[in-house]
Amino acid sequence: MLTIDASVWVSAFDATDVLHESCRDFVRTVTRDMVALRAPSFVLVETACAVARRVGSPDVGRDVAREVAASPHLALIQTDADLEQEALRLGTECRLRAADALYVAVAVRTGSVLITTDRELGARVPERIVTMTPGEWLATRPN
Repeated sequence: MLTIDASVWVSAFDATDVLHESCRDFVRTVTRDMVALRAPSFVLVETACAVARRVGSPDVGRDVAREVAASPHLALIQTDADLEQEALRLGTECRLRAADALYVAVAVRTGSVLITTDRELGARVPERIVTMTPGEWLATRPN
């Protein structure tokens, strides 16, 4: 099971992003292999807004949100008081941005690997939380 950070989705949908190919290949692979995916529900807002801002089109942003939401093996985790408290604890201890703290809390709650393109995030989380880039995760897959 994998928790997917918005940075991965944004790069997968933005053909101008330097990590586009590895993120696109990652999304295709997890879809093809029916890998269980998790993300906090606000991933749709974060991804759509980032893509819309980058490409200058609200319609493209909304289309991306619909496509992410339609990912067949993605379960969106609703935030609740317990998840927010875990994010608050992890975020303050690790000095994370608020959104990043929620992704980490989802990974902890679901016992999943956190997939992100954000090296700073990966470096700040406790070692008990496994983080990988899409490329690193793809490298672990059999050919």
